[in-house]
This record gives sequence, structure tokens and C-alpha cells, in this order.
Amino acid sequence: MKLKVLDFPSQSKHKGFVGCVAWNSSNELVSCGDDHKVLVFKAEEHLMYDPASLTNLSEDIFPTDIHFIPKTSGVSGGASTKASKTEFVLTATNGTFMLCAKNGAVEKTVEAHRGAILAGKWNHDGSALGTCGEDGEIKIWSKSGMLRSKLQLNFPVYTFAWGSSNESEQSQQFVYSQNKELVIASTKPSTAPVRWKAHEALILKVDWNPMNNLIISGGEDRKYKVWDNYGRNLFSSSPQNHDHPITSLAWAPNGTMFAVGSYNTLRLCDKNGPSMSLEKREMGSIFSLAWSNDSTQVAGACALGQIVFGNVVDKKYEWKNYEVIISGPKELTIIDVINGTHTRKDLNDRIINAALGFNHLIVVTMSFIYIFNVQALGVKDHQINFAESFVPIIGLCEKYFAVVHSKGINMYFYDTGKQMKGTVDFKNINVNASVITPATVSFANDTIAIKDFKNEKNVLFYYWDNINSQWNQLKASDDSGAGGKKSVDLVDASQGRNQEIVSLALDQHGSNRHVAYIDRNNDVYLKAVPKHSSSGGAKSSSVQSAANQQAVKLTSMVSSMAWCDSANILAVMHDSHFTVILFPNVVFVDRDLLPITLLNVDSSEFGKNPMITGFVGNQIEELKRQKELRDIEAGLPNLHCTIPNTEMIDNPERNGRRKP
Repeated sequence: MKLKVLDFPSQSKHKGFVGCVAWNSSNELVSCGDDHKVLVFKAEEHLMYDPASLTNLSEDIFPTDIHFIPKTSGVSGGASTKASKTEFVLTATNGTFMLCAKNGAVEKTVEAHRGAILAGKWNHDGSALGTCGEDGEIKIWSKSGMLRSKLQLNFPVYTFAWGSSNESEQSQQFVYSQNKELVIASTKPSTAPVRWKAHEALILKVDWNPMNNLIISGGEDRKYKVWDNYGRNLFSSSPQNHDHPITSLAWAPNGTMFAVGSYNTLRLCDKNGPSMSLEKREMGSIFSLAWSNDSTQVAGACALGQIVFGNVVDKKYEWKNYEVIISGPKELTIIDVINGTHTRKDLNDRIINAALGFNHLIVVTMSFIYIFNVQALGVKDHQINFAESFVPIIGLCEKYFAVVHSKGINMYFYDTGKQMKGTVDFKNINVNASVITPATVSFANDTIAIKDFKNEKNVLFYYWDNINSQWNQLKASDDSGAGGKKSVDLVDASQGRNQEIVSLALDQHGSNRHVAYIDRNNDVYLKAVPKHSSSGGAKSSSVQSAANQQAVKLTSMVSSMAWCDSANILAVMHDSHFTVILFPNVVFVDRDLLPITLLNVDSSEFGKNPMITGFVGNQIEELKRQKELRDIEAGLPNLHCTIPNTEMIDNPERNGRRKP
């Protein structure tokens, strides 16, 4: 991937310093400068040079930050704001912030700090606002501008960012800077903060992405760094990469990349830290960076009065002998590397996301979903009306594909393009779309699994009802015996396991579905998915049997995992090696047989913190720090030929053996 930066117009649209930029829900860019102008730039490329005036600020207002309420807000129990027209917050050097409507009208002005407010950010569900300033205070506000809590510190707080939320405890984490240190705190008063020295000089910017739960920071030591949510350093850039301090950085909403700004420099980085693209222009320091909701465009506020725009291009997708390259905002090329054919597709709208697998390419744009059969291009293509700009995940299975958007999950058939009956509504299960990641949702032909964020030891299951041809949520009975929708407890606290689920994945082969999950201790467990009951309220005997079956530990110290798409084989990544578990389900027959089913492969050549991203046929796709993608044969010559029938392991009763 790389950034395609647009040329600057002949005349700057702002006179002097541009302080901040942000994207609204319509994918329009809003900029503020010391000329007291608030301008709005339309999303189309040819309109980027002709902004409209949104409003003019009073002469005593010099903006420092602007942030729109996230597009995914309003589904996770935020405060009721039916009468409110607030769309964004604008902070200023005089210590006030303004709650503004989309048209720029000021709904409310709040005197918040003594001295300049240096950052103002909405949390990820839009229910709270955090501000920090020169007075060394961090304040949390309601959506209507009422003060909720205050934190007094010894140094000015230059930067602030919201982190992950704990729905079960109704609390949320945030990170802020104190001179050379970073501190992770919580809105829950009794929670002890996590503090560490992060840089050798003053920290200027920090950002935290809810999709990957990673933190990035930059400062006057000319370094940008990547951290996990425990303060452990995952990547540190060389000071030789930048000649000047890091003045801005920002995560893309989908969590796959981030941008770094410095003097005359704009850099695009992989989420693990390595640089993928570098642009140098005469624009001064970039003091603010912001990504569009669809993660395809980034904009920066420059000291010389310009707005720098960049489009993410040359993104690649690979599956077997096919390769897809997003060569432009509306262009893609499908390559068959065996036949040597190149097919170019020009679409009507900007591409938001894409996925390749199971002989199909799925492309989501601002207005449509395109379905391309890569083996019959132009013959079995479909186009579906779809108007969602936030599409972080496209899940592919053999029989259908799923599109995750701000309101829920839609499932579609490949061959007809028709939407399957039954959808996953995030509002009904009280989940915010911003926390749904590839690690917390998994798709199989007849099952969908979603981590329950209200109780992180549980999982929500949806099943395909063949009789009614629709998706239904798994029904389970509560303690009183009344039927109702409920998540399934995967963690057996009675067996001494009481850790939250971090990642989960459904196996893809056969009819007896199993789910593997990684808990907070980085241990991997395997458990059977409860079968649904067609009788409604109470659980059937099959549901009861699966629910009572204990989760079995497979291995420990695992960072990522993936199931093979054509056999029930699990690949897991450790610190120094990865393991292929050829027969995971054997643990339900005889756990002593598990060691002889393990294939260990050294992964030291792949650098620090590698992770598995896919398992197709006999190839494991592993993300490498210095190379975008690495295919590992893993000593599996042909899975389809070498793996015997696993039906006896999935159903040990057929072989006259009883599960322990």
C-alpha cells in the first residue's frame, strides 16, 4: 500500500496556520485555522480544491482541535440525545469548547479549562467527551457538556485519546501524556493507572485504536512508537527517519494502518509500525491528521495554510492463484497469475473495502456491493445497493459472505447476490460497531460467533435455520427456566478458568461446529458450539450436552490463530514459533494423543510479533514486520490428500468411544 497525495492548489484556502481537521459523517472534511474560518471540503477529488464556508468564528477564537461524534455511535447505551443537534466539538486557546451542529451553528459554549485546551475527543460510542489542557487537567463531559469527572495533574497534558471499554463494568480506558511518560487510566475511579516512560523527550501526540487495541505515540525525540494496551513496546522508529519532531499521528478507523506527520513529511505505516509510504512536500509541519470513516483517505492540517490530502492505493489481496490490486480510488485489477490475465474494473464510487476468497471477490463502495466470480468475470457478477461508509470487516465462507457495518451484519448469497433472511442487529445485542474486530467475530457456513462485550467470558451465536431459511440467534434458557436470547458461557469458572475471551474462531469443515478461543492469559481452548433447538424456549438435549462439555486447553502463549478453510486444522502463533494442530478435536477423545498431532515450525525469521492472517489450503498466511505478506508451506504438502476422514473424531460415539 501507499499514499497518493493530491497536488496543492495554487492558492491556500486558509490564510496562515491551519490548526485542525476532521471528517464528518458524510465523508466531508472540515478544517479550522487561525484565520477564524471553518471550511468544508467535499469528498470528490475535483471538489477538494473548492471548499465551502461552514462558519466563521469570532476574533477571539483560535481553534486547537475538532472532532465529530463517531459514525458508529448511538448503539451502545449512550445518553439519549433526541433533541440535541450536536455533531462535533471545537476546542480553543481561550479554554472553551463549543458543541456545534453539522451546519456549524454553535449549540453550546462551555468554559472548561484555564488556558488553552490542547485536545478534545469523543469516545467511541459518542456518549462522553474528554478534554485536556495547559492547566494540567483532564475532564470528562457528558454529551450535553455537563462535567462528569476531573483529573488534576502536575504537567500540561498535550494529548489525549480514548481506548477500549469494559461494558460489564461500565467503564472506559483512556491514555494521556505527562512530559515523557504515557499513562493509561480508567473512568472507574478505583482502577490503578498504568504509567511508563515512552519517549526521550516531550510527547506531543497519542492515539488508540479500538479495532486492534494498539496505541501509537510521537514526540520531540523524532520517534513514533507502537504499544499494546499494557504499555509494552511493539515498535520504535529510528530517529533518522525524521529530521524534526513528530507533530501528528492518527489511526485509520479499520485499525490496519496509521499516518504520521512531521515537518514537510507525511508517512503511511502498517499497524505494526513499518513504513509503507513516504511523501515529502513543502507544507511546513502537519499539526493534525484525520482519516475518513472508510479508512481510504487521510488529510492533514499544515502550518503554511494548506490541507494535504492522501488516498490509499495499491492495496493487495491474494487467494490461491488470484491477486487483486486496488490501483486507484475507483479502480481495481484482477490478476490470474497462472494464466497471466489482467482484468481491470472501473467502478462508479470510491472503494471502501474488499475481500477475496472462495472464488469470489467482494468489493464494497460508497453506494454498492459488487460480487465478482473470479473464475467467470463478467458472467456471474452482481451489484447490490448498499449505502454504508463504515465497513471494517467482510467475512467470507464457502456458502455466503457477510458485511459488517455500523448498524449490524448483513449476509448475502454469492450466486444471486440476494440478502439472506435474518441480520445481526448491534442495537439488539447492545454492541458498538467500533469494537467489532476480525478477532471478535467469526463466520462459518451455518454459524456466526460474536464476542459478548457485556460479559467477555461469553459468546453470542447465530445459526442458519434450514427449515425457515434464515439466521436466528441461539436461544438458551436462564436460571428461572424462561426462554430467551442469551450468550453462551465458554469459560468454565468452576474449573479454575476465569479469564475474558480475547479472540475466537469457528472451524470451517464438517457439520459439528467447534469454536477455538484465546483468553486473557493467551491460552487457547476448544469447545463444541451448542446446537440449536427448534422447540423454542428450553434447550434441547444436544444443546445441554454441548453447554455442559468443558472447554479443553490446546496450548498456551499464543498471539494469533486461524482455522484451515478446507479441513479442521488449527494454526497458532507463539513468540518464537508457530504450531499446526492437525487434529484439534482429538482432545475430546483422548487428550494424551494431542502432542503427536502437533507440527512446530520456527518463526524467528519473521521478526518480532508476527501474526497469522489466514490459512488457505496448505498455505498459512503470516504477516511479517518487514514484508507485507509471507506464505508458509509449513510442511503440509496437500491437506486434501494427507488428512484422513475426521468424522470419527468429530463424532467419537460412532466409533464406540465415549467422550471423557
